[in-house]
Amino acid sequence: MVDRRVEVVARLKALEDAAAPLVTFLQNANAVQELRADKQYNLQMLNDRYQIGPDQIEALYQYAKFQFECGNYSGAADYLYQYRALCTNSERSLSASWGKLAAEILM
Repeated sequence: MVDRRVEVVARLKALEDAAAPLVTFLQNANAVQELRADKQYNLQMLNDRYQIGPDQIEALYQYAKFQFECGNYSGAADYLYQYRALCTNSERSLSASWGKLAAEILM
């Protein structure tokens, strides 16, 4: 049982570290206001100004999914909402929408 908890904590830490640049960006209200409906503009701007790319965006999805699995539905819903604004993969965006809906229901 202890080994499983260690694994979960290690995975949480790894996901937090991978998503940290984007999470930090999302906590800056002024920076978030610069996001537009044009996802390609957003991706380019994030890469140019904040060195945030597809890997960090994917990490945000994985972090949100892990938050959901741990029962942090509020955090998961918030991160999935932000992920959808940046995601260019329609299948993954649909998955994030369903995840957000499930998190909202469970709250």
